[in-house]
Amino acid sequence: SFSEKIIEVVKNYKLKDAGKLGAMPYQTTLYKGDDFIKVEKHSYIRDYFTGEIVGVKKRTIKLVMSGDSVTRFESEVIEKNYASSRMVTITIIDPSPATDDTSDITFSHVESGKILVENKKMSDIKNTAAFPVANDLKREFYIPHLTFFYDTILTIAESYVKNSKDADNNMSEYLIDSMSF
Repeated sequence: SFSEKIIEVVKNYKLKDAGKLGAMPYQTTLYKGDDFIKVEKHSYIRDYFTGEIVGVKKRTIKLVMSGDSVTRFESEVIEKNYASSRMVTITIIDPSPATDDTSDITFSHVESGKILVENKKMSDIKNTAAFPVANDLKREFYIPHLTFFYDTILTIAESYVKNSKDADNNMSEYLIDSMSF
């Protein structure tokens, strides 16, 4: 249902056609293209002793659009450690986010250039009573991931609408005040 909520926010607030969006939540960046909206959350990896930045961790969700509807979610979880030259990238693609079916979600995992998992479907991930890996993946990662980005996208959308209303209100007040001169 969080996929549907994200799609609803993008559609109801017309984020694809929104002009410049104002302030973003802390360590969050929004990118917009002709056929996508991408939200990135990042944090820095610091050296334990010196406090220097030695890397970055990122989580992104890219909402691929066709017209006004979201047709695909592309998520990435990336960790780059500059000190050790280690880079981990996990890509998650949901080709049908508007449906409840999660069996078609695919995962790819690359670590320092080595492919560990390539386009593995959720339906192919082990899910037995002894090893409920797929269930854990949904419960412990995917639902919280979508929840976080739903909250972030909703915050961005509501801030955009409020800023638009504030600008309209400021103009209105100025014009009304101008009647005194």
